[in-house]
Amino acid sequence: MNTWLLASALLLCMVVAALLWLVKQQSIEPVTLAKRKKKQTNYQEQLNEWWQRAGFSRSPAKNLVLALLLATNTYLSDTMLGLPGAMLGAALTMLVLFALAQWRRSNIKRRLIQQLPSFIDQVNRRIKVGMSIAKAVEQSAKTTSKPLSLVLDRVNHRKNIGIELQDAFYKESVITGVKPFRLLGSIFNINARFGGSITDPLDSLVQLLRQQDLSQRELKSITGETRITAWVIGIAPTMVGIYMMSQNPELLVNMWQSDSGRHALLFGLGLQTTGIFMIWRMFRSL
Repeated sequence: MNTWLLASALLLCMVVAALLWLVKQQSIEPVTLAKRKKKQTNYQEQLNEWWQRAGFSRSPAKNLVLALLLATNTYLSDTMLGLPGAMLGAALTMLVLFALAQWRRSNIKRRLIQQLPSFIDQVNRRIKVGMSIAKAVEQSAKTTSKPLSLVLDRVNHRKNIGIELQDAFYKESVITGVKPFRLLGSIFNINARFGGSITDPLDSLVQLLRQQDLSQRELKSITGETRITAWVIGIAPTMVGIYMMSQNPELLVNMWQSDSGRHALLFGLGLQTTGIFMIWRMFRSL
C-alpha cells in the first residue's frame, strides 16, 4: 500500500511538473519587451495570461465545467481505489485536460496564422492611403473575424493604456504562440526607431506567411500516412486493454490486486503515456 501510494504521489508530481514546464517554455518573452518601461500588470492579468498560454478558455462557465470534471473524477477514483486512486485519477484527468487544451490552442494558433496575411494586407493598404500605423491596425481589426479579432482587441486595449504597439504584439506572440506577431511587432519597432517605408516589409511578410502556409499544407499531405500510423500505435494498447476488460475482466483485476501485477500495469501505463507524449512532441515540431 505504501509503495502504491508513493507511486501515485510521484506520478501526480511528475504530471504537475511537466505541465508547468510546458507552459513555462511557451512564456519566454523577448528581451526587448522585458527591457522596455511599461506598467506592471496585476496578478489577475498575469494569471489570465498564464491560463491562456496553457490553452484554456477564459470563459468562467467552461472553467467551472473543467473544475467539476476534475473533482468528479477524483471523487470517483477515491471511492473505488482510495487515496492513491484519487491521486492517480487527478493526475490522469489533469493530463487529459491539458492535452485537450493544447489541442485547442494549436487549432486557434493555426487559424490565427491563416488570418494574418489578409489582416496585414489590409493594414498595408490603409497605410498606403495615408493612415497612421496605429489607426490602420485599429480600423483593420474592425473587419476581422474571430479568433484574430479577439487578439487585436487586446492589442488595441494595451495600446490605449499606454503600451507601445510593437510591445502589444510581442505580448500576443507570447500568449498565443504565434511567432508572426513578433515579426510584425519587429517591423513596427524598426519603423518607429529608424523611419522609412513600412509597406515593403509588410508585403514581404505577407508573402512569407502565405508561402509558409502552402509549405505546411504540402508537408501535412506528405506525412499523412505517418500520422495515421502514429495514431494506430498510440490507440492500439488502449483498445487491447479495453478488449481484455470486456472479455476477461478478472485477469486485470487479479493483476491489480497483486503487487507485481500492479507494478507491471503502472509501468505499462507509464510507457504508454511517455510514448504518446513523444509522438505528440514530434508532430508538433512539424
